[in-house]
Amino acid sequence: MAWVVRRYPAEVRVLRGKNFQQGLRLIAVRDSDNVGLRKRKQQLDQALRDASLVVRQPDEGIATPVPARNIETWLLALLGVVGLDETENYKHRFENEHGANEKSVLRDASSAWGKIDEASLLSLRDGSKEMERLDL
Repeated sequence: MAWVVRRYPAEVRVLRGKNFQQGLRLIAVRDSDNVGLRKRKQQLDQALRDASLVVRQPDEGIATPVPARNIETWLLALLGVVGLDETENYKHRFENEHGANEKSVLRDASSAWGKIDEASLLSLRDGSKEMERLDL
């Protein structure tokens, strides 16, 4: 995940430099692992500051979703699994239960994205709000 942090300032700089192209957007996704959602976002902000750039602004088409603990948690939640703990690692569970049908599973999870609500996982709700930033 260090790759995303290293690349983020350069990609933000490119996006901002092409502000005349209204449709350009940037998505920087990083699993929270054991670090947490807030800390992951702070790391991206700090990477911008370290590069002498202004942190992400509310009107910029930059989304920073943070699946917690990892993307497999989100996928399982979108597939209807309840009782998930965002601090647990579900990578092997997802692979064991759904790995053989990856294409259809991803399609099903994508279809459920629009059904995220207040009962959904905290990081999934936050990720949904992050992606709404792209609809400027």
